[in-house]
Amino acid sequence: MITKTAEHIQKVGANSFTLWKGSVLVVVGLFWQSAIKNMINSLVPLQNSWVYEVVLAVVLTILCVGLIYYIESKHKKEVE
Repeated sequence: MITKTAEHIQKVGANSFTLWKGSVLVVVGLFWQSAIKNMINSLVPLQNSWVYEVVLAVVLTILCVGLIYYIESKHKKEVE
């Protein structure tokens, strides 16, 4: 019974961490979207600005995915 409870607590903790990551990424993504859009509008002429938006979106996606993997690896080491 105790081991099942410990396993359940561990699963709840992992699920809570996943939900926390998702909510934080949504909030951060909204701030970045606004900041990048304002930066593009001030630095780049309005013609073909979508190319810059796509490039920046790809770069930020790569950075965020890398950060997520880094945080997950740290979290897994702490759990073990």
